[in-house]
Amino acid sequence: MASELVLFQVSSLIALIGMSLGWRGIMTKYSGFYDLPTAWSMIFWGILVGGFYGKLAEYFLLSPYVNGEGLVFSNLLICLALAVVVHLMLRRAKVRKTGSQPTTGWALGLAVGGMVGMFFIYRILERYDLGIDIVASVVLVAIISHGHTR
Repeated sequence: MASELVLFQVSSLIALIGMSLGWRGIMTKYSGFYDLPTAWSMIFWGILVGGFYGKLAEYFLLSPYVNGEGLVFSNLLICLALAVVVHLMLRRAKVRKTGSQPTTGWALGLAVGGMVGMFFIYRILERYDLGIDIVASVVLVAIISHGHTR
């Protein structure tokens, strides 16, 4: 079992690698309505919102599931709250004026997915001993949490 600092660094590194691969793989191919300052702004907002969402999802969804307590109803409210926050963020005049909703929303989703993936990867590495099945699980979490935006 590694220390919490090492687990945090490993999970953060995996999340940052996934976010940078997603950025290089998709955002560099856009042209025309690509608005870089707004997209970077959404990356930073996505890290903030994704951190809150990741912590709430880990507490209300992952922990009860792993501990066998069953799922609670509050996870639906957390998902709906995230959807409302994202909708309000993408309806701002700065985003609508430039017509960059697709790339801005994509950048926001990339950062939120990275943060949620970081929380889940941290808990997986904290709970289980490192083995080929755990490495495969971490890779799958990284692909799923970043892959929903592609």
